Amino acid sequence: ALGMPYHLGMAQGISRARYYPGIHKILVKLLAEPKTLRIVGAQLVGGEGIKERADFLAMCAKKGITMRDLAVMENVYSPPIGALNEPISLAAQNGLARLAQAGKPV
Repeated sequence: ALGMPYHLGMAQGISRARYYPGIHKILVKLLAEPKTLRIVGAQLVGGEGIKERADFLAMCAKKGITMRDLAVMENVYSPPIGALNEPISLAAQNGLARLAQAGKPV
């Protein structure tokens, strides 16, 4: 987003249910166009599941998915492969909360 204005949402999550072995932290940073909140970029840090999340977010950027859409997205809950709260959704919710705290329309 070099030289491009953006709105930020960030969150930390986990790769699978807490009671399963091999949990990895996942950090997600979403960048959205300020007026429309369309996803324009993302950064992800972690291990397992990062590639799939990056692929998903690339498609979101291409298709015009917004931070609002991601904040309420449905996701599969399967303890061996995913946590109850999807880090992408948590990052989008964080972005919307930042707007609300700044007194801007969500």
